[in-house]
Amino acid sequence: MSDPQVQSFLVMDGETCAGYFSYGPTPAGEFRLHSLYLLPAYQRQGLGRRIFCQLAADCRKEGFSGFYANCNYYNHPARGFYLRMGGKLTAIDGFYENKAQDQCRYDYDLTKGEQLWQKNLG
Repeated sequence: MSDPQVQSFLVMDGETCAGYFSYGPTPAGEFRLHSLYLLPAYQRQGLGRRIFCQLAADCRKEGFSGFYANCNYYNHPARGFYLRMGGKLTAIDGFYENKAQDQCRYDYDLTKGEQLWQKNLG
């Protein structure tokens, strides 16, 4: 990662890398979740929700009132996750010849109180 503003993290389970994520401010003055990946065996266990809690705390600490995440238009599990976490689909940039370029944008407004990912963290 060449951008010093972007923070990158590994999600570890003992000696096993279960995934990774990165986030930070963008040159356009927004806060972005740049990447989030968890191995299938670690999905649907609340790790993504915990990552969102850390992301929101750092986003606020940096003085931002929200953040956004992009994902591939055809990555339906990721799109479902972003919607379940309270994201609002605000843009689709897609239908390129190379489907890997087709992207969705989900925005999160941190000024609206408790977010979905903060519920039931137990």
